[in-house]
Formats: sequence, structure tokens, C-alpha cells
Amino acid sequence: MPLTRRQLLTSLVLLPAVAYGLSAKEEAQLSLEVLLFTQAGSKNTGPKAPPLVLPDASQSAARVELKPNGYALAGVAKALAHQGYAPLSHKLWWIQAPANSRVTVTHEDARVQLACQLQRGQTLQLDFSAWTRHEGNRGYTLNETRRVKFTETHYFDHPDWGALVQVRHPASEAT
Repeated sequence: MPLTRRQLLTSLVLLPAVAYGLSAKEEAQLSLEVLLFTQAGSKNTGPKAPPLVLPDASQSAARVELKPNGYALAGVAKALAHQGYAPLSHKLWWIQAPANSRVTVTHEDARVQLACQLQRGQTLQLDFSAWTRHEGNRGYTLNETRRVKFTETHYFDHPDWGALVQVRHPASEAT
């Protein structure tokens, strides 16, 4: 039996939500893991790092918690260390986000400023901003926006450093 025009349009509208594992009506539990690394012994002499500019999180009603364990990218971090790369930062946040919300997570230490914003609608959009600091408060910046799917590993490349990012369902993680 052929689909009616209404059924076809409804399925096309809902297809992105199904492909990204989201239900627009439910609150979702997510985890965001970020691993920043650089080549060991790198002495960046780039321009002075700008101050961290936080994305607007005024529409967020989410709960965010920084987790000390449960890293899925821990094996990757060890493999990178064996290949001559040094970790700059490795963080994991668990997020409970209502439908159609924006969630911002930030981290700042002596070497890294990081701001990630997840926008949860029918798809997940990740706004990734990172600044690395090296000798004399010098560093490089990277800003990028991507549509992401659960459990995909996204690589953000910069001439001086790299970042791996994953968004997952915490229930599917081994802790």
C-alpha cells in the first residue's frame, strides 16, 4: 500500500531525529568527552591567546556534571602518548538536557581554555571553541561547528594541536 503524502512528509521530517537517536519530546542524558593533545615538546610561539568568550547559554535548563571516570577515549589517549603526543586536557561531562535546549560546558586551566555548546533539537549540533596556551601566554585558537551523531569520534585539527570529541548516551557507556 503506497504512503499518503502526509505520511511521507511526516516520515521525512522525523527522519533526522531517528538518525541521531533523539526524541524531540523527551529529556535526554548525554555525555560529552573531549581529549586535547599536542606533539610532545611543542613550543608554540603563535599569537597571544584571546580571552575565553562563552557562548550564550541563556536558554539552557540542563544539568551538567563533570565526571572523574568513565572515559571512552582513554585507550586512544594512551596510544597517542606512545606515538609522541602529550595530552593537554581530557574531560568528561554528563548532561541531562531537555528537548530543544542549548548546553554549554567550559573548562579553563593553565594551558587550555575550552568551551563546547551542544544544541539539542532534531539533531545535535556541537559548537567547539578551544585555545591552547604555551610559553609566554602564546597560543592558537580553533572555533568550529558540526552536526554530530552519538558515539561518532570527531577530530578537530589544528597545526599545533588536535582534539577528539565524542557525544554518547551515558547508559551505553562502561564505567
